[in-house]
Amino acid sequence: SLGGKLQYIFSNNLSLGLVGDYQFADEVKQDILSNLREEEGFLIDRFGQLSDVQLGQRGFFLGASVAYLIPVLKNYKRSGIEVRFEGGYVQHWILMEVLGGEVFGLSGDYSKGYDRMTTGLALRQYIGYRHLDKNRLLNFFGGFDFMQAFTKNRRGFNFDTMQEDTKNRLDILIGFRVGVTLPIYIYTPETQEDIRFY
Repeated sequence: SLGGKLQYIFSNNLSLGLVGDYQFADEVKQDILSNLREEEGFLIDRFGQLSDVQLGQRGFFLGASVAYLIPVLKNYKRSGIEVRFEGGYVQHWILMEVLGGEVFGLSGDYSKGYDRMTTGLALRQYIGYRHLDKNRLLNFFGGFDFMQAFTKNRRGFNFDTMQEDTKNRLDILIGFRVGVTLPIYIYTPETQEDIRFY
């Protein structure tokens, strides 16, 4: 995934923020188009020619976060172990990219019977290390992400299985996140060195 976050850090190292991630993968383990394939595994396009479809996963997460930074070095108040909790909305689906001519079974609204559009509320936890350099040159973070999404298929019916899909799901995502921080410094009359948010 690729993402970004706008975060405000208070003087006590507590921070609030808004977060968004775009998720993508180029491998889908389940062949959702098996009922459209001919005996050699291809699909037939509108001109009667053999065609194929590349499957991938796409999705996004939008939410809010609260975090706390625990300094581990005496002289670096804004560097240390960061613990973050996020809550928000998640949506993911299967992307079908036709390699060849148009396939009638996947055109228009027919594709909705295969794409497994799934949405719901999600919780995410993060623990890692964040470093904000006093010289403003080296600002980075890295740590582990854990997401639990309480989702449901919004299409209601899957064409490949010819069944309703109304079950509640629990989607678990685990990963390692690294990134850079672009800090914005606000100076106060009390101190010219206080970093207020990033």
